[in-house]
Amino acid sequence: MRVDSVGRSVVAATSRNVFAVFFAVVFIAAMLPNRSWAQTSEYFTREEIAADLSEAYEILRRNHPNFTRHKSAQQQQSLYDGLVASIPRYASIDAAYLLLSELVGAVCDEHTQIIKRQSDYAIMPGGWPWFERPLFVRAGSLYIEDDYTRQKEKVVSINGVSGDEIAAKLAARMPNDGCVDDGVLVVSDFLRVSGHIVSALLGTTGPYWIISIGAESGKPKGQTVEAASPFYSRFDAYLFHKERRRDLARELLVNSFTKRYLGHEVAAADLSYRFAERGNLAYVKVDSFLVAEKAKTGIEKVMRDIIERKPDALFIDFTGNPGGYTETAQFFMAFLLPRSHRLHSRAYRKNVSRDLPPSFKFTDQAAKDARNQDIRYFRRIKPRNGIRSTRVGRRSFGKPDYKGKLYVLVSPESRSNAIKVASNLRRLRNATIVGNVTAANTVSVCAAARGSFKLKHTGFLMSVPEICYSSPENRFADDGTLVPDVAVDVFEWPLVNLNSMILRTAVEDHRATSVE
Repeated sequence: MRVDSVGRSVVAATSRNVFAVFFAVVFIAAMLPNRSWAQTSEYFTREEIAADLSEAYEILRRNHPNFTRHKSAQQQQSLYDGLVASIPRYASIDAAYLLLSELVGAVCDEHTQIIKRQSDYAIMPGGWPWFERPLFVRAGSLYIEDDYTRQKEKVVSINGVSGDEIAAKLAARMPNDGCVDDGVLVVSDFLRVSGHIVSALLGTTGPYWIISIGAESGKPKGQTVEAASPFYSRFDAYLFHKERRRDLARELLVNSFTKRYLGHEVAAADLSYRFAERGNLAYVKVDSFLVAEKAKTGIEKVMRDIIERKPDALFIDFTGNPGGYTETAQFFMAFLLPRSHRLHSRAYRKNVSRDLPPSFKFTDQAAKDARNQDIRYFRRIKPRNGIRSTRVGRRSFGKPDYKGKLYVLVSPESRSNAIKVASNLRRLRNATIVGNVTAANTVSVCAAARGSFKLKHTGFLMSVPEICYSSPENRFADDGTLVPDVAVDVFEWPLVNLNSMILRTAVEDHRATSVE
């Protein structure tokens, strides 16, 4: 949908209602790409930024259970001191955001974020037109996906800033789960902060002048990328995901997977279930772990049908799953594991104070009630080194389990509890993990924050989880990262086609191993 078509709709409405026309014009003006709103126009003093840095640092030290899990207290203190010393006499809102995002990013937890404004929670991708030009960080270099050739090209510079410099600062500031340095970092709509960091690094949200090395010619070339407004960001997101769904649907049909209709609950549960009579294969895509009873009903309908059909292999697609509620994830696993199981081994937290500063705002009343319940429980536990830790008990949902071969498909958009379910299935069911992940830690993970702190001077919102979990049994590597058994390199395929290629790779691996 472009501006000229919107304008024609406004003109057609003139004869009907003058007020409607006025409202439509105002709406269009607000949605059009407006470069002025994106430019730096707000400044803070050194004292104001220092005060917000100090407040943010104390919030992290007091509340975050994983504050020193990946970096020592001395490293965190040294980083904080360095950031304070680097504050200029006056700094723009972008410079202030970068300083605070580096402090938050050092915790190495994807659930700990610094957001510029409340409205930014709903805006994708927050400045950088991600769906038109996906960005990647790999081995210290920055890459961009060309929208014509779909190949990854190394970035020389953006608006005069070195691509390697942008890559280094992105890696330092993005809240990756576990601070994995060697993985491919993707500027993703699931990490709302990443678009903001790119725009803050460049001091603008567009237009961008990009010099990259042509994938085919090997020579430098230039291209201009226009600014992304909230309107076009959402529209591009819709088109991107629509194209990806079509590509995945084609891949399923090629492999004879036909859709199984089991009622409206299945669709409401973010589930897509298909079965292939040829080869006796089942496929279920789980887009998220919702908490609603309707979601559980859908999961049960799908899994009971799979258990009854007894497929030779089940392909579980987590390629777009950002996580969700632990209870729903455990309910899903109940059909694949022995009746008594758990997603995490231990739960731990720091702060057990009932009091929160006035700057804190809960997500909703349910979040507030859940925190108060946790506080009452953890206050009975004796602290050790400032942490109150308790074992997570095994749970049984009393469901039958599927005993066939398992494949779990993952991508850089698989996060949080989706990675934890994949890790448990790998350890307990010898599931084959296929795909590619971004900074996925299998040992420790934190719950989503139940609210956010508003910093006094900048007005930035800071999300800090109070409860984290550990699963030392899932230590597949020295650094506790999830390395797929069958890797699908994100650089070999366009991002829009990556999920379908992961499925193809998994099916091909099953056929090859079955013949053997």
